[in-house]
Amino acid sequence: MLFLRKATMNDMNLIFEWANDPVVLNNSFHSETIPYDSHKQWYTSIMQNDSVLQYILMDDEIPVGQIRLNIQDGDAEIGYSIASEHRGKGYGRRILQLVAEEVAKNHSEIRTLVAKVKPDNTVSKKLFESEGYEMKYSCYTRKPMKSCGSGDDIQ
Repeated sequence: MLFLRKATMNDMNLIFEWANDPVVLNNSFHSETIPYDSHKQWYTSIMQNDSVLQYILMDDEIPVGQIRLNIQDGDAEIGYSIASEHRGKGYGRRILQLVAEEVAKNHSEIRTLVAKVKPDNTVSKKLFESEGYEMKYSCYTRKPMKSCGSGDDIQ
């Protein structure tokens, strides 16, 4: 049986392991390996933060993934991952369905679920679209151009 359970401090190492999975890092907006001390500080802070909901997806007694909701002004931004050994089995779809059910039942303060997905993460894009999420916009970024010098050589 699949269900979500609230994460506890005992899940800190499991979430650390999943967060540093190469596929997860590649699909994350922060793709650097996470040092344990940083993770420990971050995890402790989110467990004490009422505007963050962290769940573990369980398949009977086996943890197979995690989903986090960062709530601000009625929006809940989703961050999720499935453990590498459990990918490709439909858990991504179920974790999104279960968190939507959880929000509908127990979190009336959340009006909108929001997912930000990197352009090359086609699996997540297809998954969110198939679950009724609509793409509202694309975000483009650019680093400023470096100066070539004082400008004296421009003609």
